[in-house]
Amino acid sequence: RMYMLIHLIKSGGLRPQEVMKLRFSDIQLWSNPSDDDEIQYTLVDVRPEVSKVKKYRDVILKDGRRFYDRLQELWIPEWTQCFRRAPQKDDLLFPNGTGTGQELSKHYPIQFRRNLKYLSEFIGIDLTQRDYGTHKRNITLYSFRSSYITEMLRETSIDIYTLSKAIGSSPKMISLYYDVNQQVHHRRVLTSHY
Repeated sequence: RMYMLIHLIKSGGLRPQEVMKLRFSDIQLWSNPSDDDEIQYTLVDVRPEVSKVKKYRDVILKDGRRFYDRLQELWIPEWTQCFRRAPQKDDLLFPNGTGTGQELSKHYPIQFRRNLKYLSEFIGIDLTQRDYGTHKRNITLYSFRSSYITEMLRETSIDIYTLSKAIGSSPKMISLYYDVNQQVHHRRVLTSHY
């Protein structure tokens, strides 16, 4: 479960609380009908009742169809074994372990940190914090959303407005909290004519 949660957050920039409310029907394999090469990708429908901002949005995962394939090959068999039945389209993607069909507890992020700590102790590498040289930060489920946003700004030519629509945030919030290279970009643009 932890792997699939992380994969979904890191590939699409979804909020952890949104991922915990997704249903199997919200995950689709999609391709643009107008494309000659028919590139397929995973599409996540974030319904208004799932979204923090209560607006519908499509999220296209940046890993193409990889998440969808892993969902079919790994998660659905594990889900089926855990709940002793095949998931239906209206079943939660990540229900609590009781089989009652309820979503994961709001305390799951705390459980995630605890699992990360146990894993760190087991392998002997600290996975609970990220060292930035001048300071350390705790790794949380939200860290993977932050990582997605930062990577999209650094490594792609996506504009902040488009990214804000994809992640369900405002351009102002992205600039304020995620665009760590904004000043470097402005310097490059301003000095490009030299």
